[in-house]
Amino acid sequence: MIIIIIIIINMSRNTLTNVSNLIEDHDAANKVYVDENAGVSKNGDTMLGNLDMNGYRLTGLSSNLPETGGDAVSWSCCSTG
Repeated sequence: MIIIIIIIINMSRNTLTNVSNLIEDHDAANKVYVDENAGVSKNGDTMLGNLDMNGYRLTGLSSNLPETGGDAVSWSCCSTG
């Protein structure tokens, strides 16, 4: 016999610790797994789709001239004002 219990657990200000590595598709992921397998690497990566900035801006861009035609640049490198 299989019994399924569905409840909501409010973790407000608590943490879930000692989460093991994933085995099944619906397992919880620990921070190490997410850092290594999800999204864009902090050290550089290749985007495979569009990046929706949801109204936010890119900051910290170089103010030097771009090296290639596809480089993002700071407004200050191109403004003549």
